[in-house]
Amino acid sequence: YMVNQEKIIGMIYYYVKNTGDVAFLNQVIDGKTILEHAILNALVRDDPSKPVALVDYGPSNSHLELRREHRYNHVMPDLNGRRHANYLRAARLAEWAGKPAPQLVERAAALKSLFKEKLWNPKTKWFDFINEQGQPETRYTVQMFKLFGSSVLDDEEESGLLGHLNEREFLSEHGLHSMAKGDPSYDPAD
Repeated sequence: YMVNQEKIIGMIYYYVKNTGDVAFLNQVIDGKTILEHAILNALVRDDPSKPVALVDYGPSNSHLELRREHRYNHVMPDLNGRRHANYLRAARLAEWAGKPAPQLVERAAALKSLFKEKLWNPKTKWFDFINEQGQPETRYTVQMFKLFGSSVLDDEEESGLLGHLNEREFLSEHGLHSMAKGDPSYDPAD
């Protein structure tokens, strides 16, 4: 599942940040240090010998709220946006271990620019995904709100996403809907 990398890196990052146990990063598991595992997870589906690119996750159909006829696959903005934090956290771990990895910070900056350039839709104030034909489409999924608090969003993007947190779209008496009420995938039973 493509959020596993975020979870693995996050657990390592917060463990070291909260405990100060930098030596942990040098422990070896399966022939690699914990730090090497963190960096490998940050680079999943990435080719560091090439400029950073948006990842096409294929027909993964990973998000439970989008498993019916309206697909949300291939170049998904929520998963690509989460890669930004993965790069930055892995770079910070490398820094703490005394093995700086500035290329990860550079890739994070390049991804942030590409993310906005290719996926941000200023008309809808939302991020499009790129379908299997290479065409942009929009799915108003709650997944995008998971990018709040990350530095991948600029002020325009954060403000745009926040504008969708209202009773007409995502908010309900009992919390958030997984899909906006106006999205063709919206299912009130979900």
